[in-house]
Amino acid sequence: MKIITWNCQGAASKGFIRAAKWFVKQHQPSIFCLVETKVSGENANSICVKIGFEKWARVEAIGYSGGIWIMWSGTLQIDILNFHPQFVHMTVTEPTGRMWNFSVVYGSPSLQLRRRLWNSLSRNKVQVDHPWLIAGDFNAIVNSEESSNPNNSGHHRNGDFKNWIFTEALVDLGFMGQKFTWRRGREEGTFKGARLDRALCSMDWVERMCETRVVHLTTIASDHCPILIDLDTNNSKRQHNFMFQGAWASHHSFLDLIKNNWRMDDTVWNNREHMATTFKQWNRNVFGNIHHRKNNLLRRLDGIQRQLHHANHAGLIKLERKIRKELEDVLHQEEILWFQQAREE
Repeated sequence: MKIITWNCQGAASKGFIRAAKWFVKQHQPSIFCLVETKVSGENANSICVKIGFEKWARVEAIGYSGGIWIMWSGTLQIDILNFHPQFVHMTVTEPTGRMWNFSVVYGSPSLQLRRRLWNSLSRNKVQVDHPWLIAGDFNAIVNSEESSNPNNSGHHRNGDFKNWIFTEALVDLGFMGQKFTWRRGREEGTFKGARLDRALCSMDWVERMCETRVVHLTTIASDHCPILIDLDTNNSKRQHNFMFQGAWASHHSFLDLIKNNWRMDDTVWNNREHMATTFKQWNRNVFGNIHHRKNNLLRRLDGIQRQLHHANHAGLIKLERKIRKELEDVLHQEEILWFQQAREE
């Protein structure tokens, strides 16, 4: 069972939709949550359809600010208990019967409005009958180490956030990956970073779902990185069988591959096995280079982003910007590949 929460800073751009579809395909979350979508109405509905989930619920954006979207697969039963401008609170029932409460948060950048969040999201005011998970962009930090500038982090303005965590007896689930979930400034001297996004849980969550793992994913298409929450990290990964890809026929060397490897003096059945092996090698070495380049770029980008909070000099920032642009191009190429496989126009 996986969840992704992401401050996408606007969900209308093609670049965001492309990145969102890739994150969903790569990690296969059962629940996909977006905050600060800045989109509402029918336009929001069409974007939810494009991302590919069967069901969704939303707190609409006000003008071009705010917005919380929760999308989930049809195998889950989700009952929305509270809609609030800064959070959505729900009960989740899995096919196995396991039940838990989940709150998706988007803390306002305004300190005064954010204080209303801490007052409203409490056990006394929302229905919490099961282990409780709270995740999203809180727009607050708990100590100066969670900022790239400890001497000017605004840490003193986050006392209400820390008091709320203490009062509600919540536990920070920690994280793997880059230190900061939000970064801004692409030149030396202007860089800022902070851990504004996180996952918290109740004590009974820790007792019952101790295998929960939080990962800060690679930052693309937004100044915030997505947060992956995996509830069952010990479950074995699914194995995917090899399949013929219809999009192969669009490659310029596809017909030559068949002409050079089809054995004219052999039977169709023997050729079938031989060509299957040939296609696997060709996919890995030629057609599959899109995936290889994408994964290589993601690894490089993740490594750079891990280093930026240690040394954000101009060369590293420039390289990060260059790789992000290359990654956007590769994701576009991959999107074309999957459209061809699905036979979409």
